[in-house]
Amino acid sequence: MAYNRVLVLTGDEAVAARNAEVGIALAERLDAAVHLLRVADTQSSRLSLDADASTAAAEQAGPPDLEELVAETAVDGRVHTAEGPLREQVLRYATDADIDLVVIGPQASTGAFDDLVDGVARAADVPVLAVPDAAARVQFEQLVVPNLETVPSEAAAGHAAAVAEAHGAAVSVVTVIDLQRAAGPFNAGGVSEAFIERKERELRAPVEAAADLDGDLTFETLTAPGRPGEALDEYVADAGADALVVGRGRTTPLVGRLRPTGASRIRQTVDVPVLVVP
Repeated sequence: MAYNRVLVLTGDEAVAARNAEVGIALAERLDAAVHLLRVADTQSSRLSLDADASTAAAEQAGPPDLEELVAETAVDGRVHTAEGPLREQVLRYATDADIDLVVIGPQASTGAFDDLVDGVARAADVPVLAVPDAAARVQFEQLVVPNLETVPSEAAAGHAAAVAEAHGAAVSVVTVIDLQRAAGPFNAGGVSEAFIERKERELRAPVEAAADLDGDLTFETLTAPGRPGEALDEYVADAGADALVVGRGRTTPLVGRLRPTGASRIRQTVDVPVLVVP
């Protein structure tokens, strides 16, 4: 999967420069063109009721030095501005500019970041990379595909394998077996080794079928006595992974608002960027 055009949503003035720098560095790593998008969200509650669209654009467009950041890069870069609902403007630009990857960094609040990532990822036809505050740089060198019962992994593994082939990344598919879930609420004796091995085969088989095993993929299995996200987070830290690759899930938007998807729960557990693929 070659990323030729990367779209970076810069966010408001407080985070725009940081988001732009992270996105530009990633585009350089991928040898891709970078598009920095500044959106004046005319539906934001922060705008006064009598503010017109031009005033909104001036207040929320972001700092003027983004053009300077782009000019200093070694890749093709450009800055665009738009007005309107944030999610819709990101999706529209991604379609119109034939974007391959959307990068979303921290927004004004954690809730705004989570809602925006979920909203864009549910509707976009391209992968969405969520970059949390803790990530100062994304190298796409060591990728991890979580393989859990609650997270669709086939599309993620196939996509990660393609990224590995195109950009020289290494990919680890990590199957996490939740022992508490596997044993059931009334099995106080736990589960046998044979049961774990059978569960591992069941979870790995569809992923192996979907992924190109000629690529640089390794398979590992973790067991967790409940809270598989914590076991995954520990693995990610120990392995030095710089991004997770997950499927976006299959819930409807309404259900997703009421109950977070597996991808959302993983993203809120780990401190590394998460690539959500369709």
